[in-house]
Amino acid sequence: MADLKQTFERLMTLPKFRADRPATNDEITRIQTELKLRLPDDYLQFLKRFGYVHWFGHEIYGIRPFNPATGEPSIIPDCVKITKDEKKPDNPVGTASLPPSHIVISTDGGGGNIVLFGIGTPHEGEVHYYNFEDKAEPIQTWKTFQDYLEHEIEEAVGP
Repeated sequence: MADLKQTFERLMTLPKFRADRPATNDEITRIQTELKLRLPDDYLQFLKRFGYVHWFGHEIYGIRPFNPATGEPSIIPDCVKITKDEKKPDNPVGTASLPPSHIVISTDGGGGNIVLFGIGTPHEGEVHYYNFEDKAEPIQTWKTFQDYLEHEIEEAVGP
């Protein structure tokens, strides 16, 4: 498997790839404090390198990105807002039924959530894809955030 730096380099080659700015230490502290979790190192490195990324039809949440045309904050939420919204008990297809130390890092646009579990928790460092409209178990799992990135890269570039 590639090292994390190589994975990041490959990520940047995806169609219409766009990254924001690196997350600051204060922003990373805010994410961990507000969500009451410790982030795995590979996701921390992602935040420190990109902050947030988007490519054709996909995105991975982190800090709130800026609109490149206006320089103003984008309408896209940061990972804290999206995670808190998905954890609300009144959200029937949200992530409230999962162990609390998780962060929503992406959505599928159809009610599904891709979540990363924090350090020191069940499923520590794993990424799970859930769509609670379909079933309670994860649809797919990856052992690490880097494994998830590699999967997304392969899906984007095809065979």
